[in-house]
Amino acid sequence: MKPPLILSTPGYAKLVGDIWELLTANSGAGPQPAPHTLHRECFPDGETYLRIEQPVQHQHVVIVGGTRTAEELLEIVSLSWQAVRDGAARLSIVIPYFGYSTMERAVRSGEVVRAKVNATILSSIPTPPGGKVIFLVDLHAEGIQHYFEGNASVVHLYAKAAILAKVQELLRGDTQSLVVGSADTGRAKWVESYANELGAEIAIITKRRHDGATTEILNVGGADVQGKTVLLYDDMIRSGGSITKAAQAYRKAGAAKIIMACTHLILTLDGETQTLQKVLSQADALITTDSIRSADSLSGTAEYAGKLHFVSIASLLAAAVVTGGRVD
Repeated sequence: MKPPLILSTPGYAKLVGDIWELLTANSGAGPQPAPHTLHRECFPDGETYLRIEQPVQHQHVVIVGGTRTAEELLEIVSLSWQAVRDGAARLSIVIPYFGYSTMERAVRSGEVVRAKVNATILSSIPTPPGGKVIFLVDLHAEGIQHYFEGNASVVHLYAKAAILAKVQELLRGDTQSLVVGSADTGRAKWVESYANELGAEIAIITKRRHDGATTEILNVGGADVQGKTVLLYDDMIRSGGSITKAAQAYRKAGAAKIIMACTHLILTLDGETQTLQKVLSQADALITTDSIRSADSLSGTAEYAGKLHFVSIASLLAAAVVTGGRVD
């Protein structure tokens, strides 16, 4: 099978390279050149020039990018439109991190539901003859996949297998003294799923959120964590406030070791190194994926090299692209 033509937005070159290696290795077509490239140029006024350097007619085109910023979203849309206009036979849009996923509903009158807006914008991309599939990874809210309109197929992928493999590696297979927890009750279903896979008990944090950046831990309920290892899972870490407070609460309750895990290590755009240091100061290990960045793109973290563990979701994404997300 001929491998697809694969493109990426800035920041995803390494992940795309890993996906490309897997796709070409499984294609049976022999050694292949590096992933297809774009000519990207930024003008002094801030506008960006883009050109797809390979012909796309009758090809399966894969575009990989996050939607953390408006610029990233616009580039995904622009590349997709151009690929379809130039005759792509099939289009796969791979979004390892779907930005604004915490803005999936309005609480007060007039609030803009950005997750819905972004989904609608992506839905406006034309569909080529062979179809359009949008792949999303570990959404903050399951319902977001239903925000997409038109004839796009939307596939929700889960990074759990990659994260659990690293957890078991760190535990050396010993899950007898493991308890799975979370930073809040909103992740209860995820925690239950992880606990079931590991054969572990569950202890859940209850908290009160005062505003967008301030929370108060109320209680640690469920299994006894005294002398045990707590796997503290959340789908994303941004400011690090919730997960560090949760870690402190589990330690106060007697936990001997804290392993943090998240799919999306977002952090704040300013002072991300300081945020990472704050999070790692409360953890014996932090497991995350390359849904946003790779380990070599994080600077100033040498003293935490033994704590920070990246796992790749390249194989998950490569398999999904080949199968269209179908699971046999």
